[in-house]
Amino acid sequence: MSLLELAALAGGSGLLGAMDGGMAGLIIDEKYCKRHHIETVDLFFKACSFYTAAATPIGWFGGSAVGATVTAAVAAHRRGCPAPAAVFRSFAGAALGAAPGAIMVARHPAHYPPSRSALIMVTPFLSGAGAALAVTGCMRRPGL
Repeated sequence: MSLLELAALAGGSGLLGAMDGGMAGLIIDEKYCKRHHIETVDLFFKACSFYTAAATPIGWFGGSAVGATVTAAVAAHRRGCPAPAAVFRSFAGAALGAAPGAIMVARHPAHYPPSRSALIMVTPFLSGAGAALAVTGCMRRPGL
């Protein structure tokens, strides 16, 4: 598997992980909102519908790193990289790929202008590219 193929696969897995993590964070944020706000009687959207606080971005970035890590680590392990090294390398690369978006969100947790939103949406692909790049040189040593 080439670096580009692995980066695309890890980026796709990072996106799936980010969506799963973001959805879990959205559910947690909604539960938090319902504890602190009185439920209103609205036809479609209630006071806590699509409420996002801290858990949603944490889930997005965490899921992105985990999804990219798993795919890159499995691919590296199949190529002969020892499992602990594959997991460590791929997680380090995925975390570095997610770092710019996470720093952006940490500084301004509530309002995202279009430039920040674009970086946040691209984060799973950056995580995948980082994880794929981190495991490229990892192979079984001769004689072991």
